[in-house]
Amino acid sequence: MAHHFSMNLRNWKRFHDSGGGVLRFYGIHMIAFLSTLGYNNVISSVLQEANPKEPYTWKASISGDGLPTCHLMVNCKSSKDVFDIGNAKFGKIVSSKDPFNLISDDFGQLDRRVFMLTKTLNKDLYREYKISSVYKSINNLWKEFERVTKVVNIS
Repeated sequence: MAHHFSMNLRNWKRFHDSGGGVLRFYGIHMIAFLSTLGYNNVISSVLQEANPKEPYTWKASISGDGLPTCHLMVNCKSSKDVFDIGNAKFGKIVSSKDPFNLISDDFGQLDRRVFMLTKTLNKDLYREYKISSVYKSINNLWKEFERVTKVVNIS
């Protein structure tokens, strides 16, 4: 359950039109990661909302040349703390409370996500490319998600 929903906060993180919501607040990170792996073809993208402009579930499928289709599902109102990565051949590869759960909490005042994000951004994956081309690919993929995404009101 996203903090802004569990605490009933009416901040930008909650509202799609303010740059929040499940796609623009959470999904953009997955879009960026998948873009750097070569995913570039949006097959489908659906937002679910109970209140207008407050999407909380995102389901999407994406492909790339020579890559298996990737299916995403993010639910910001889930009662379970779950972060899973898996595939049809091996099943669950990662199953954790959240993407950063395997990191030690021994960082004092620092947010525990800082270490992993710094390490990831310094990896060769990002050094291989000119950063401007990485951003261009990510932004183009995000633009395509925005273009094709359908919104379903389930109230």
